[in-house]
Amino acid sequence: MKKIKGLLKQTFGNIFVTVLLCSGLVLLGSSSYGTNARLNKPKGKSAKADCFPPVFTLRSVDVTQANTNDAQLILSNIQNARRYSISEKGTADMTYAKATVFDPTKKEVVIKGLPNPTDFTSYTVRVYNSETCFADQIITLEHVNFADLVDESRLELIQAVDNHNPQVDETVTFTTIISNKGNKTATGVEIQTLISSSLKVVYFYADKGTFESTSGLWGVGNVNGGETIKLVVKAKVLQQGLSYLTSYIWRQNGKERDIKARNGADGGDDYGVSCVSVPISLKKGENYKVTLQKYSGVKWYYKNVSSGVYEEITKSTPSDIAVINKDSSLSVLKGGEYTFSKLVGTCNVGSCCPIIIEGCSGPKIVVDSIYCNKKIDSYSIRVKLLDDDWSIVQQAYLATANIGMPTAVDYLKRLNRLPLQSSAGYVVANGDGFYTIENIPAFMPNVALVATDISGKCSSSKIVNAPNCNIQGVQAPLVLNQIETFATGNEIPTFSVVSTAKGTDVLWFDDENATKPIATGTVFTPSQAGTYFVAARDRKTKTLSMKRELTLTEIAPVKEGVFKDKVCKCESATILPDDDFSKVTITALYPNPADDHLTLDYNLPESLPSAKLVFFNVSGTVIASYGLESNENKIKVSTSTWMEGTYFFQLSVNGRKMKSDKFIVMHN
Repeated sequence: MKKIKGLLKQTFGNIFVTVLLCSGLVLLGSSSYGTNARLNKPKGKSAKADCFPPVFTLRSVDVTQANTNDAQLILSNIQNARRYSISEKGTADMTYAKATVFDPTKKEVVIKGLPNPTDFTSYTVRVYNSETCFADQIITLEHVNFADLVDESRLELIQAVDNHNPQVDETVTFTTIISNKGNKTATGVEIQTLISSSLKVVYFYADKGTFESTSGLWGVGNVNGGETIKLVVKAKVLQQGLSYLTSYIWRQNGKERDIKARNGADGGDDYGVSCVSVPISLKKGENYKVTLQKYSGVKWYYKNVSSGVYEEITKSTPSDIAVINKDSSLSVLKGGEYTFSKLVGTCNVGSCCPIIIEGCSGPKIVVDSIYCNKKIDSYSIRVKLLDDDWSIVQQAYLATANIGMPTAVDYLKRLNRLPLQSSAGYVVANGDGFYTIENIPAFMPNVALVATDISGKCSSSKIVNAPNCNIQGVQAPLVLNQIETFATGNEIPTFSVVSTAKGTDVLWFDDENATKPIATGTVFTPSQAGTYFVAARDRKTKTLSMKRELTLTEIAPVKEGVFKDKVCKCESATILPDDDFSKVTITALYPNPADDHLTLDYNLPESLPSAKLVFFNVSGTVIASYGLESNENKIKVSTSTWMEGTYFFQLSVNGRKMKSDKFIVMHN
């Protein structure tokens, strides 16, 4: 049984045309719910201009026995909704007045007591935001033949990814699960996996059979009735934008599965698609161009933050958001979520993941420590800037300090530019992204810190309160892990303090100002994802230590986009966008191992006039840095004076990390 959200739909015929359009076997996503329900295309929606269409997911659960009336329809992920109606006779008799009012305390609605159809039974579900603003979905329940189920093997494939929005060079984990819902053994099972070139497989594990990472073929073998097995693939993300991993059952019981007959006698869900979208940073004055070179008639959309609805980008869209160019490409000027669709038959098919553009921001400021200078009646603050472009400059000059070059601190002073400014005191660069604001007058109740990127165009800020220097300071507690993650539905991890000063209590807060503690003790389990703070308080003086920041991130399933226009339910990696940044790459690196030189072939579009190639050793020290020009495609690097060992290179454009890999230097 498939599920569909809001006004989204997709019929199999359109899906198959889409697969042909992509010139590849890219198959649809799967669902883990009942097996004998079908969703037909929505039959209506309100046309009022100011209507925010209701959003909801509709799924079904089959009867548990042939003669019981316990089938169910379940509405979940409900938004912009006040009432709902259900009918076997279409929408003719539906009215807002007769509709059932949603219970705001419940996250989903379960419609129970439905019979096992003799053949097919279609139900229309209408959800209202107002009397004239509504959305319809039609779901069809099929007869469940329990006698047939006992005598056959029924394979289902479910697939998921742990992080839908990673960064470049991060590793994501794809999990593909195969379940035999029947009693017979499925023999000779083979799963084909298609992996985007922007993903590099670094690890895989299969419960049964063998997996070939180069071809993507998982030779499972036999799957017994009731058995469930899994394949885990860890892949490194190589570039920004969209990447996909698609899996499908292509051979079972000695024969190849027919794509056209996937909903036929074999039954079950035999395909799964997972996607990741690496956010693209957009600085002030910059724009990001996205192109679908192989397709015409493309529609572009941006997500309206206030309504949560994807709206089509047209000539009337404010030009500071995005502009459609003459070649049908899209120039994005503002941070947000963007996507696209292409008409295939009667269905607008689009991207499974949105293109995420991050707005301009400076390095994040994290307070490391605060201490008093009683001799001169002042205090100092030590901070670390995360994702600080200047740290690369510092590393380069620190690495060459032993041959007479200026140190990082001296170099930054000569430039008379620091990425960190303070409303009081003197800022000193310590190296490795650390800075100290020294000699802040004790009478200053707080200071405002502003961090800018290396371009000076993007900034972030933080206000730091002064310590009470008349009272002896309290050592901050030491936390085992300051960053934790968990998947939706799984147990929430616990933060633990492993060391704290004697005579202090440990307090936990959910606001940086530490207004009121939400918990005490050395162990704290949050109730939800978010940012938390921990500090120690002296039992006698009630003095509070510096607060340590803790981050808890929830890895939640990606919600499908909601469109004002009718766009098919996204279940396949049908159309992949192209952009200038996706063309930036190192095409070859040789020889490896290198002796006296290393040659790198690269590709750099004319629209991006230059890029930077930086080399590091295993300790992270910058060894060399080169500029790349778009009118060239090859660079030769001298390695004759480099020590033998492992090295890394990083290719970046305007501060965006595009490609990185390792190589070996070995002298003959």
